[in-house]
Amino acid sequence: GKSIISPSTANKAMAETYLEQHCTDTTLDIDQRRDILKLAAACSQDDVETTVDMHLVHAQIFYFNGNKSQAYKHLKQYLDVRLTECKIGCYTCKQRVRHGSVPFSCASCLVASYCGR
Repeated sequence: GKSIISPSTANKAMAETYLEQHCTDTTLDIDQRRDILKLAAACSQDDVETTVDMHLVHAQIFYFNGNKSQAYKHLKQYLDVRLTECKIGCYTCKQRVRHGSVPFSCASCLVASYCGR
């Protein structure tokens, strides 16, 4: 069957698309850049509940709008959750790590996991 994309996922994707255009489109003038940031902010505000990934989007929007204190606040919230996830779950298979588990790590990228996958 068809999978349905949640409104939260769609809003995040739109906000990220606007942010990417803001960062990479060298043909935009200052007014167009401001308008794109407004669109990104509007998409990110449509979330009823802020997801972990939306904290990263919010951090970028606030940063580009010059509000560094709000940007750092959202970045901290994003990193707090992500770092906690790293400590309690295997990066590869997402299983919870048991006491005494020994991590493996990739020789090239050094990402740690707790299974042989």
